[in-house]
Amino acid sequence: MSDPDDTPTGDQGGPAAPAGGTAVPAPGANRTRFATPGGRSRFSAPPAPPVPPTTAEPAPPTTAEPAVTLAPAEPSVTPARAEPVAAAVERVGGSRRIEPDRAERGDRAERAEQVESRGNSPRLILAGLGALAVVLAVLVAFLAQTLSRSGNQEDRRQEALDASRDNVRTILAYDYRHLDQDYAAARAVITGPLRKEYDTTAATKKMSQDRVALKASLSSEVLNAAIETSDADRATALVFVNRSVRGSVFATPQVTLDRIEMTMVRQHGTWLVEKLQMR
Repeated sequence: MSDPDDTPTGDQGGPAAPAGGTAVPAPGANRTRFATPGGRSRFSAPPAPPVPPTTAEPAPPTTAEPAVTLAPAEPSVTPARAEPVAAAVERVGGSRRIEPDRAERGDRAERAEQVESRGNSPRLILAGLGALAVVLAVLVAFLAQTLSRSGNQEDRRQEALDASRDNVRTILAYDYRHLDQDYAAARAVITGPLRKEYDTTAATKKMSQDRVALKASLSSEVLNAAIETSDADRATALVFVNRSVRGSVFATPQVTLDRIEMTMVRQHGTWLVEKLQMR
């Protein structure tokens, strides 16, 4: 016995399409038939009705705009100094490298050098003036010391020259009326071995008696004198002297021209005759 639903169907289980026509699906043809073990068919619940096809309306033409890619905002670089620094920022692998502009860097260095030179100019001038003042002070002190030494040496030389004139007049002089005073004055300007020699030749007792008996006197006139050598405490002088001797035995004074070399030393601020020699 056949199942009333076992009607020959096409591929989807419906009646076969007549030749040369379009198959019309029978009611419930869209149900899927499943075979059962007893050879009978069981139909599942009918599926949802198909969605009628819709005609797609063409999309209005749009004008293609170029894609705009926004570059990530670069963080602002604040220069370390107040002066603007022109820098070329290059992004390499996510890192930044700042290269100062060489020309601006050179200008900045030049300006800094100019400012520093202007600031140092007064200091350099003051330092130069100070050094010049020190040099001048040293030079003045040296010249003053040299002039003082030269002045002192010249003064000593003049003192020795004056002493040579006075000393020779004192030594080569006496008067029978005051022999003891004349001898004392001569000893006062003589020092060293010359004093002993004077006492043994010119100031002896016998010489004093003869001078009194002859009423003799001696005076000396210095014609010229010069210092041959000198230092701080010693000098040698050459003196030209006219010795004049008077006495009862002479009708006229006896004059003798002598050239005397005197060696003098300075003791306690006074020039004394250490040696006397006739030339």
